[in-house]
Formats: sequence, structure tokens, C-alpha cells
Amino acid sequence: MSRNDAPSKAAQGARRVHKLISQQLAEATRTTTGDLDVDKLVELVGAAYDEADRDRQWLLDAFDLIPEGIAIFDKNDRHVLWNRHYAEIYAKSQTALVAGSSFEDTLRTGLANGQYPIAIGREEE
Repeated sequence: MSRNDAPSKAAQGARRVHKLISQQLAEATRTTTGDLDVDKLVELVGAAYDEADRDRQWLLDAFDLIPEGIAIFDKNDRHVLWNRHYAEIYAKSQTALVAGSSFEDTLRTGLANGQYPIAIGREEE
């Protein structure tokens, strides 16, 4: 599998998991008469959200343990996730360092705030 195939394979896998979970959820929330047990549905969805929040926090905590500054960008070169060390490296770009902001915007903000003195006069290079 090439790197270009990975996103489509991941999307296919996510769809399969979503379908399976939806089927299991539908089966688990039906009463013996076939009616939807709303209380059970709310309980299961709430538990799933709680578990997802725990998993997300675990991922963020692990990401912050990486000693290097690291960031994940989307296909349009926009920030998705970064660790504490990355934020420290781009400290003078904090106003531009938000999810969805472009790496270029972060660099331009850093330039404007004097983070890269060696680049003064060559900002457009």
C-alpha cells in the first residue's frame, strides 16, 4: 500500500467500524417487543463519549511527552494538533497557533513578532 492509499484505507476502515457499532447499538437498544429503549441508548452513547474523551486525553498527554516539538497538519497545511514543545518553539506566534491556522500564518506572525531575526528583510523568500 502506498502512502497515498493510506487515507482511503483508513476511511474505509472507519466506515466499517461505524457500521458495526451502529448495528450493535441498534441491537442493544431494542426491547423484547422491538421498540427502541431510549434510556439504554442514552446510557450507551454517554458511555461511548466518556470513553472517547478518556482516549483523546490519553493521546494528548502522550503527545506532550514527546521531547521534540511536533505538529500534525491536514492536507491543506493547516494545524490540527501540536504538542507543548511545538508551542514553546513558536511562542511568539501564539496568536496564530490555533487549530485550522496555516503553517504560513504561524510563520508570518512569528516574523512580525521578531521570532526570526535572521529573516528580517528576507520575509518573502
